[in-house]
Amino acid sequence: MYKEKNYKLWYRMSAALLIAAVLVHISGYFTNMLYVLAWVLWMPVIGLFVICFFDYYTSLRLKPAISKRIFSRESIKTPLFAIMCVVAAYVIFNFIYGFAMLSEAGDLQTIEGIYYSVKGDTMTEISYEKYVSYALTSYRLLSGHSLIFVAIPVWYFGVRADQSI
Repeated sequence: MYKEKNYKLWYRMSAALLIAAVLVHISGYFTNMLYVLAWVLWMPVIGLFVICFFDYYTSLRLKPAISKRIFSRESIKTPLFAIMCVVAAYVIFNFIYGFAMLSEAGDLQTIEGIYYSVKGDTMTEISYEKYVSYALTSYRLLSGHSLIFVAIPVWYFGVRADQSI
């Protein structure tokens, strides 16, 4: 019973963190004012992911049948698994799109209020709108990856809480 309560608590914490990560990421389409929060958010995200990993690893060593129950058809058919798959697909798209945009941009610099894109030895002046677009893309790359690292614990702890393993 104690472990079941722990899994429910971890599930609630990871679900709340997923909502926070989604809100921080969505803000990246409008502003990068939450840039520090996106970095701070990584600490609990990685913490939950590590707890999830070690819980699975220790449970697997103690109860070898757990792997079959975690990855059973019943647990894969849950809405949580569908959410995790949608998040994973979005993170892959965000990664590919973001790197394509930023490889076009090069290194961004501001010198005396003028915005530049620097690629190798070439320094090109760019508009403020383009500079902001590149900065927001960089922000979304940072915040986007936290989504998958928190979606996996949401699914894992949700399945463990439901199955009372």
